[in-house]
Amino acid sequence: MKVLWASAEVPADGVERVLSEVAFFLLWWVGPFATLFAGLPATFFVLALPFFLALCFGFKKANLGRDFGELCVWLGAFWALTGVIYALFFADARTWYWSTPGVALLTIFWGMAARVAARKGALREGKPLIGAGVLVWAISLNVSFLRDVPAPYRWQSAAFEANSWLETRVPRGAKLGVWNAGVTAYFGGFRVVNLDGLMNNDVVPFWKNRDFGAYLKREKIVWLFDLPEAMERLKPFLREPLEVEEIAVHKPSRRVLWRVKTR
Repeated sequence: MKVLWASAEVPADGVERVLSEVAFFLLWWVGPFATLFAGLPATFFVLALPFFLALCFGFKKANLGRDFGELCVWLGAFWALTGVIYALFFADARTWYWSTPGVALLTIFWGMAARVAARKGALREGKPLIGAGVLVWAISLNVSFLRDVPAPYRWQSAAFEANSWLETRVPRGAKLGVWNAGVTAYFGGFRVVNLDGLMNNDVVPFWKNRDFGAYLKREKIVWLFDLPEAMERLKPFLREPLEVEEIAVHKPSRRVLWRVKTR
């Protein structure tokens, strides 16, 4: 079903598709770098700059600057190429892409810290303070990254909390249709019907025939619960508009509770 959703979102027009691919690359590959550094205070960069310059241009006898350059080039090229491949051939943006820049960045600085530590001769010829500074910088970057990881994994705990929230809004014994159904099905008290087909083969023909509304009528599913994007993805797979009423929004998980209007 995710493949069907993704294919429905790919623009048919050539120019529009090129623009969407550029936007994809900037949002999911370049954006996380800005997100990662945006939370760091300006003094962090001011203090880090001397260590960075010393690492790049100092220790000439040990060629540490060249090592750092090679590491950046290889990791940077791999990161950029991966982003281009995803932008060209994939349409469904996944949140775990956001970790790619963080992994590349931390590898670069931890890798250089390890090289500095291994070059004892270089440290004697240079200044040990520089190596220690690079190490402190890398640790600070790690701490900053872990304090606010640029990915919405915290939504999972919020989705768990939404189960008790649902119990006050959905009648007991009601059938609940959910696309991202894992947390709601395993930890909630409702009869949950998985709507994206991952564990529900019956719904697959309705997605393929673009007649999802008929499935809801057949199964008598009146209550829907998921992210607002789910309702937007649903529109290309309906033969006639689905009339729903928005009952409430669980803000921590961003999930919306809808009730299907029956005729």
